[in-house]
Amino acid sequence: MSVYSPISDCDKGIMLSKENAERLFEDAKMLFEAKKYSSASYLALQGIEEIGKALLFLEYKREKKKITKSQWGKVFKEHTKKLEKVLEAITKHCTKFRVSEGFGKSKKYLPENKVLKMIRRGLMQDKDEFAYIDYDFHRQRWLTPLKPDVIDLEGVVKAIVYGYPQRAIYALEKEMQQT
Repeated sequence: MSVYSPISDCDKGIMLSKENAERLFEDAKMLFEAKKYSSASYLALQGIEEIGKALLFLEYKREKKKITKSQWGKVFKEHTKKLEKVLEAITKHCTKFRVSEGFGKSKKYLPENKVLKMIRRGLMQDKDEFAYIDYDFHRQRWLTPLKPDVIDLEGVVKAIVYGYPQRAIYALEKEMQQT
């Protein structure tokens, strides 16, 4: 079992993951403003996943664990583990945040737990809906990023592109302060 990364590399992994996430978030905002909602969502979700990777590096650093090649493939490249880390950190550190931008033209506010549930669904299950053509055999219909299966697309994408990247970075910074 070869060691992939010494603990000192965890700091670099945290920094590079965070920088990449911030780049993806900025690109997602530009796509959102251009009304390219599916592409904006996909990039924002990729950025959120990068924050998850930074949180994993932070966990390995705190616990002084070495990263093996096997762990790299099983943990750091596993989408679900990274996204769960972000949701865990957001839940822990972002209880005071509120979705205050409004949703769509109606400007309705959704309860934080409902938004978090939608984001969890988007992060954990439907990320590919924003990038790939697929067929839903259960509902007997095509899924396409041009018309995702979302009631208020603009509002949900706004939460993904603007609300949750902010929360993910905030949660990562809080976790880093606890080191």
